[in-house]
Amino acid sequence: MDTQFDEKVILDSGQNVKLSSGIHLTDALRLEYYQELTFSLAFVYLKHLSQSSNYIVYLDTPSPVPDYCIILNPDWSVLIKSKSSYKSLLISPISSFSTTRPNHIHLPLNSLNFTSYKVAGLVSLFLSIKNPVVFLELYKKLNFAHLAQKSLSDIKNFIMVSSKIPYRTLQLNIQEAKETLNSRLVYQRETKPFIKPFIQIELIYPRSVKKIDMDLYEIGENSESLEYSPTQEVSSRRNSTL
Repeated sequence: MDTQFDEKVILDSGQNVKLSSGIHLTDALRLEYYQELTFSLAFVYLKHLSQSSNYIVYLDTPSPVPDYCIILNPDWSVLIKSKSSYKSLLISPISSFSTTRPNHIHLPLNSLNFTSYKVAGLVSLFLSIKNPVVFLELYKKLNFAHLAQKSLSDIKNFIMVSSKIPYRTLQLNIQEAKETLNSRLVYQRETKPFIKPFIQIELIYPRSVKKIDMDLYEIGENSESLEYSPTQEVSSRRNSTL
């Protein structure tokens, strides 16, 4: 039985404890169930990575745009501007593709699977080298599936290290949340309403047709229905009219 991630179940159960600034248990669970990152977690993670660089991560485009900045947009596109390059880098999933501006180099992901992990992985790679020319060369050789998996692992480690809750306690919280999700799934399957199939019987009278809906299981479950049936009524009425 495959357990499905349902954030509302964890929220309603009161298990969504705060792990650190901007990070909650549901963020850690998303990684466990291979769900896309929340926009807020991606911002916190990238902001953490940029601390040792000249780059500042923004959620909205500032005015004026700084010489060294990384702008994370709601559609998971990212604009990286560097004073060392005459063109900015625009990373985006294929769904947000638009006409590229002359001063932008467009880098499409060509996939909508694990988009948030690939974007975070690309920005992480850029911040590790801080050189647009070298980054572009590496981009051409990347295996995006491996990039997404590495990004997931790195973000998971980031959550564990930055959590104010001890590692062992956090693991117990994650396990308890998984059990809650599993119990909820079992409950939904066991309480799924059972709909009895029914048949439609036509009562044929001299001048009209009357239809009766009957459950198949009612015929088998009620022995009296075998002693008297609508067809018998039809026969008796026909005899009385003759």
